[in-house]
Amino acid sequence: MGIQLEVEKLEQKAYTDRLESGDFDLAFCSFSTYLSNDLTVLFRDKNYGHYSAAEMQKLIDKCRAALSKEEMASAYAALNEKLLGDMPVITLYFKEHAMIVAKDVTVSTKGCFKSIYFGINEWH
Repeated sequence: MGIQLEVEKLEQKAYTDRLESGDFDLAFCSFSTYLSNDLTVLFRDKNYGHYSAAEMQKLIDKCRAALSKEEMASAYAALNEKLLGDMPVITLYFKEHAMIVAKDVTVSTKGCFKSIYFGINEWH
């Protein structure tokens, strides 16, 4: 099985316009939930695929409202089931970071997806 496609390079404005209008078959783009893991960015704010499912919105809201680890685990498990069933987005890769620090350096904050050096000013 293979996928054949024609890549069309666009200027930034044209690219954004095409994403927002849904005028594409396949788009190579990125997103970040930063520290919150909030998928609103995919299904409300930057919903380029124009995917719509009332149940998905309810599940995302439950994830956002979860206060305990147990509530969060349950809410994200239900959201994961919906995502796997509907497949509104297919991710191709996930960027990971690794960092090695000397044993005498204390990292007092957690890094984040966008920047492994987040909070570096607090390290000592």
